[in-house]
Amino acid sequence: EVKGTTVQLHMKVLGLFRDMPRPEEEELKRLEQSDQIPRTTIFGRELNAFVLDRRGLEKAPPVRRALYRFLPLLAAQVIEAFIIRKDYDVVLSWYEKLGFPYALLCKLARDRSVPHVALCGWPGFGMKLRMLRYVHAYIDRIVLWSSVQRNIVTAEGGVPAERIYFTKWFVDQKFFRPLPTKTDMICSVG
Repeated sequence: EVKGTTVQLHMKVLGLFRDMPRPEEEELKRLEQSDQIPRTTIFGRELNAFVLDRRGLEKAPPVRRALYRFLPLLAAQVIEAFIIRKDYDVVLSWYEKLGFPYALLCKLARDRSVPHVALCGWPGFGMKLRMLRYVHAYIDRIVLWSSVQRNIVTAEGGVPAERIYFTKWFVDQKFFRPLPTKTDMICSVG
C-alpha cells in the first residue's frame, strides 16, 4: 500500500521459499484475521505468487512428485522451480540455500529468460559467498537488509552495486501494535 493506494501487480510470481511447518491455508487466514499470528499469507496474496514450498511441490505432476520423495526437500524445490520457471514472469527466492542453487541451474543451462530476484539474509560468508561469486550473474536483483552484507557482497562477492537493493527489515505493523490493556512492563526489541 502506497499513500492509501493499493498497488496490484499483474505478474505471475514463483516464490521459492524455505519450507516451514504451518497450518493449512484456511487455518492460517483464520489465525491472521483473529489476530493470533502476524500476517504470513499476505506475500503470496499481494504478489499473486505461487509459493513453492512442501505444499507447492504437491502440485507437481505425479511422476515428478514420486521422484522428489527420494531427494532432500531443498533439492526438489530447486529442480521444480527450474522446470516450471517459464510459466512465471519472475522467480523470487527467499533463502540463499534455494536461490543460489536455482541460479546455478540457470547458469548451467545458460538461461536468463526469467528474471530472478533473491532476498538474502546473510549471504556474505563462507560457502554462500563462494557460491554467490560463481552465480551472481544469474540473479537480476539481490535484496539485502544489512548494509554490512551489502558492502561484503559488492567488495568480496563481485556483485555490481546497481544490482543490489537495500531495504529495511519489515514488520507486520497491524499485528505488532500497542493494545488497549494495562501493562506493567516496557519491552524494547532491536
